[in-house]
Amino acid sequence: MTTAFGFQSLFGNTTGSSNAAFGINSLLSNTTGELNTAIGSHSLLNNTTGNWNTASGSFALTSNVSGNGNTAVGHRAMNENTIGNDNTATGFEALYSNTTGVANTGFGLGALALNNTGNDNSATGTYALNYNINGYNNTANGFQAISFNTSGYGNVGLGYQALLTNATGFVNTCIGDEADVTSSNLSNATAIGHFAKVSTSNSMVFGNAAVTKWGFGTNVTQAGAALQVGTFGTANGNGAYLTTGGAWTNNSSIHFKEDFSTLDKKQILDKISSLTISRWRYKGTANEYHIGPVAEEFYKAFSVGTDDQHLSTIDPSGIALAGIQELYDRAKEQQAIIEKQQKQIDDLLKRIEVLEKK
Repeated sequence: MTTAFGFQSLFGNTTGSSNAAFGINSLLSNTTGELNTAIGSHSLLNNTTGNWNTASGSFALTSNVSGNGNTAVGHRAMNENTIGNDNTATGFEALYSNTTGVANTGFGLGALALNNTGNDNSATGTYALNYNINGYNNTANGFQAISFNTSGYGNVGLGYQALLTNATGFVNTCIGDEADVTSSNLSNATAIGHFAKVSTSNSMVFGNAAVTKWGFGTNVTQAGAALQVGTFGTANGNGAYLTTGGAWTNNSSIHFKEDFSTLDKKQILDKISSLTISRWRYKGTANEYHIGPVAEEFYKAFSVGTDDQHLSTIDPSGIALAGIQELYDRAKEQQAIIEKQQKQIDDLLKRIEVLEKK
């Protein structure tokens, strides 16, 4: 069943069925298209064979010819679409320039307005992804979020003007009011927080310049802590933090520890002496050198940590302290021997002095 209300609505229909047209020239050119709904002047005007389209608003989907499964609500929403499929546009001129783009969603005034061939984009908010032309797989939520993107893909911008500067960059993520990149072509860059700015690719920025404390799994309550890590109840000893002065600090309270064992400090000192201590740099770095052991030797000697590839900041210092204690004990013993021998020497000198006076 076909329904038409308005001057020349469904004027050219031949075999198309189950269409509904309400408004001047709505579905004017439809011939065989089916299951279309057009509400508003010139809505779905040029549709001929497209199916399952819904247009509500004057000039909504007016250029659509054979596109299928599109929904356009608002004046000139999806105005230029010709063969694009499965798009949804809600708002004045949302997805206005889309011609062949597929599976895009635009909600808001001018959302995805200039999108032409881009696919699988989602824009919610006034002018969100407004300048996108052929970028794909982008998600924008907020006023002007990712608004200046043209061909970038895989980007996520959530918040007022989030990722606004991006044009051709890809797989960037900006979450927060005005969270953004500082140039238009970065990749794999992430900025999270109000006015957070990331300036290099493959980088992450948490917060803006005013943020002084960061917490992961916990609130930062430790005095002087800039970054703190914790888990529920901190029962596993977590809760390490970075001081405002830049020193990494681990939880070391007895309340977080268990399974204590006595150490053979002499054996530890012997093992320390057998370690290869050298100067080296990490692969991929240019001029940053370090001095220390390799994890494989360290793990084999002391069996601490979780594997033989990494060293914690606690274990080398703990083992060094155990070695120092052994050296102290040895020095004490040697000092006692020296003092005893010195007393014997002093006694002998006194005897010699007595003998020399006779």
